[in-house]
Amino acid sequence: NEVLTYSFVHENVIKKAGQDPAHAFRLSNALSPDLQYYRTALLPSLLDKVHMNIKAGHDAFALYEIGKSHFKGEVDASEPNVPNEDTHIALVVTANDKSSQPGSPFYLAKNYLQQILDLADVEVKKMTAFDMSTDIWGAELAAMYEPKRSALMVRDGQIWGVIGEFREAV
Repeated sequence: NEVLTYSFVHENVIKKAGQDPAHAFRLSNALSPDLQYYRTALLPSLLDKVHMNIKAGHDAFALYEIGKSHFKGEVDASEPNVPNEDTHIALVVTANDKSSQPGSPFYLAKNYLQQILDLADVEVKKMTAFDMSTDIWGAELAAMYEPKRSALMVRDGQIWGVIGEFREAV
């Protein structure tokens, strides 16, 4: 199912997803105390919806979102005073041990990913073992995913995506 979440999130949602709120734009005139930051990625909002669905008793499901995000410090190449706005897609597949869903959530997510890449005519050159690098994105990704059950999708030297299992804390 596709979801549409707020672009603004609470600081705790960012932290629980293993991300640093210092990389997010803080709103000085937030509509609500729960919507203080502009998200740096879709994942924190999506994980919040996963949590709500699990608490509601749903055993196995997949949620995805296509939306925009901003990362503090990245600016638009054509307008240097304007933050860069990226369009992302995020998908989460979940199943608990009691679920009747066939197959591992990881392989279901990988299958969905391959279908998206095929439809978009995107070829990913390599999928490498998860890199615990020290740059901003690498450190945040390493905090979110199980290193032995995750991989980076790299194309032309850029990280295009991550597929993997979240750490239990996330």
